[in-house]
Amino acid sequence: SVRRNVCESSHWADLRLRLPRRSKVRVKGRPCDMVDMSDVEDGPRMEETTLTAEGPPLGGCRQSTGGGSSGGLDLDLDLWEGQFEFVGDGALDAWHPQAPPFGTNGTRKSEARFWCEDLTNQIQLLQQQVSALADNQTNTDDRYLKAKQDNATLQARVVMLEEQLREVELRSAERLQDEVRRNREAVARLEREKQLELENCHYRHMVEELQSEVERLRAEAQAIGASQCMALAFRNRSASVSSTSSERDAGRSTQISELQGEIQSLREENRGEYQIIQMYTVK
Repeated sequence: SVRRNVCESSHWADLRLRLPRRSKVRVKGRPCDMVDMSDVEDGPRMEETTLTAEGPPLGGCRQSTGGGSSGGLDLDLDLWEGQFEFVGDGALDAWHPQAPPFGTNGTRKSEARFWCEDLTNQIQLLQQQVSALADNQTNTDDRYLKAKQDNATLQARVVMLEEQLREVELRSAERLQDEVRRNREAVARLEREKQLELENCHYRHMVEELQSEVERLRAEAQAIGASQCMALAFRNRSASVSSTSSERDAGRSTQISELQGEIQSLREENRGEYQIIQMYTVK
């Protein structure tokens, strides 16, 4: 675990312990890490930094916050070879010796240094991941707000489209009713026209029949006229014949009356004889 108490800023996120160049360091137990004493004279004030890990035990590093450049930091432990590694621009301090080649005394890195560098890399990676997550969250929030706005816009458009759909349905229903009414009127008109046409056909047929009847009657009238002429001639001839027949009838009527008288007298005689016969039969 890493515990960092920083007063003014979070410049210690990379876990590189940077102390003022001309200050004394007090190390408790074993050395804590390689100390880079450059670029921190105007940096943040460090109260106390304690590193604890599953590596070699590390001591605490304390920086004196006194006013002078000869601040009160000192070493409690003895020095040994490879305890510190000084890095930075040696040209700034004439008294700072040039670093020897790697692998020699004074340049060998301790296990704590490697562990701190690895931990620093992991923390930087975690910071990058956290930053990426924050950016992703920001982008997600932006997308959510945009989607929410789009959803509100789409909902308003859906409501508007539903109203338009209802209006279209109402207009369609009205147009349908108008079409049905016009169709009914057209059907009724066609029925009336059909009935009128049938009546006209019937009347034309009747007229044709009447015309044929008139022609027949005319022919019959002509025939009757001819027969009347013939009947008139026959009547005239029959009149002459009837005059002669009337005379004959008159003679015949006299003969008939005479015959009737004779018949009556004969009947009376027969009746008298019948009465006499009955009288004899009764006796």
